[in-house]
Amino acid sequence: MYEMRCDIGKFLPGQIVRIKTRGLRYTSDGFSTGGQTNAADDLVLFEMIDLTTFPSFNDFFGETTVVSHGDLVTIISYIGRPRQISGDTPWFKYDIYEILVNNQVRQIFSQNMETIIEERIFEVQKDI
Repeated sequence: MYEMRCDIGKFLPGQIVRIKTRGLRYTSDGFSTGGQTNAADDLVLFEMIDLTTFPSFNDFFGETTVVSHGDLVTIISYIGRPRQISGDTPWFKYDIYEILVNNQVRQIFSQNMETIIEERIFEVQKDI
């Protein structure tokens, strides 16, 4: 059995985080956090999110990678927060990070990631 407990917060370079997509492909303000697929738990990530224009109709650029809820990725760096989004703490969900996923560099909003606080691996005992 495998158990992970998670928390949302600031992310650091080299940190392993878990992707969150369930119910989070759009922000509570109705803005898309990436491209859509037919699978409800998938999100299309792009090489770049435009910090100058977000939120607009054309904010995502470059090559793409599909991620699923629960995927593990590595933080590369903090990119910033879109200029049209307030710098106040409650708006942290719009912070953009560069991540390494499937040997590709992509950008993602912090809303779609969570820190792995504790990880435990339990050995499952079978009765013989």
